[in-house]
Amino acid sequence: MTRRLLLIANPAASGFTGAKHRMVMATLNRDFDVEPIWPDGPAEAAAAARDAATSGFD
Repeated sequence: MTRRLLLIANPAASGFTGAKHRMVMATLNRDFDVEPIWPDGPAEAAAAARDAATSGFD
């Protein structure tokens, strides 16, 4: 059974690049069913994390 993972990306982070995002996704996809999201801010990220905790994400 594949474990589900919510990846909350922060494109405003200083080290963020598309290439790094693709590398992280490729690595995580080996062991997880990854769902990436790109929240508009901290409140949206926090809400997504709360929802994931009760929606079957590991």
